[in-house]
Amino acid sequence: MKQSPILAIVLVLALVLSLAGCTASQNAGTETAAPATEEAATGTDVETTAAAASEAEATEAETTEAETTEAEASEAAEETPLENGGCKLRVPGEFVNLVEITTDDPEGNGTLFSVSEKASLEAAEKLHPENTDGAGWLFSVRKVDEAGYIDTITMDMSGTTVIGKDESGNYYLLGTPTDVRVEREDMSTLTPESEDFQQWSALCEWAASIPATFCADNGLTAIEMTNTDVDILLNRLAYLGMDDAYFATLDYGELPLDGDNSHLLKLLDGVKFEWLEYAEDEDGLTQTPDGEYYCLYLPGEDVRMDFFKGDETMVRVVREGNVQLYRASYADEGKTTTAVVAEWLQALADAAN
Repeated sequence: MKQSPILAIVLVLALVLSLAGCTASQNAGTETAAPATEEAATGTDVETTAAAASEAEATEAETTEAETTEAEASEAAEETPLENGGCKLRVPGEFVNLVEITTDDPEGNGTLFSVSEKASLEAAEKLHPENTDGAGWLFSVRKVDEAGYIDTITMDMSGTTVIGKDESGNYYLLGTPTDVRVEREDMSTLTPESEDFQQWSALCEWAASIPATFCADNGLTAIEMTNTDVDILLNRLAYLGMDDAYFATLDYGELPLDGDNSHLLKLLDGVKFEWLEYAEDEDGLTQTPDGEYYCLYLPGEDVRMDFFKGDETMVRVVREGNVQLYRASYADEGKTTTAVVAEWLQALADAAN
């Protein structure tokens, strides 16, 4: 059957409209899915950005903390140098704000530096403002001439240590407390676990290091010496003289001293005396060596000093009702007190003949 042209046109139009509808439907589906995909992508970007921000913040925090720690370490490591009388004292950074340092010398005794703990001074101001002298005192450094040095070593030096000598003949003394100077408003809080106790202990450790560091920083010849009865008596004999002093021995009889102190200085050079024993009489000592000994009498001091042949490191000091035994050691390990005394006696005997 032959189709009419009009019908054919109608059919073609229907087909075109059908295809257009399918295409529109497909396009519509694609457009609907796109926002979902975009939303998912946007969500991922937000999560990534948040994670990055969090990581950045953490990194920044770590950097800040590291910088703070480094700054604190740097501040602690920085030292404050103080100068007075041609000498310098280095104050560790961690102690700069904890101490008060004076460089004046109101007593005219050669004080260069005097160091005290601020917290103790502040506590003393509140507890007894009328008298805060000595509160928190840690140490002082003094410079004296030879006369001041001799005055020091011929007396009891409790609280004083000779630490060094410069090329001009000046001596340097470290003064330290003989009692505890720390103060707090409530001393019951000063327990070993407390921050205050640990602070005071750290400052005391610094004070103990001053002899070595001060000598090194100021080019001093370091000095180490003891201050026993033996030291004091021999120093008095060497530097002040005792016209009535004499030796009494089995080998030479009585030999008065002749004023030459070279053997005394040799006896004192590089020596340290260690206290060993005390008794009320000579028989009460348990470590006394057997055998002979040389006796050095110091009538002005009412003292006898014995130097033993059996143990050349032993020295006995005998006073009425007071007998003490000491051991001498030298930087030169081949040197002994008795050997030096034997040389001295021989020299005195030769000079007397």
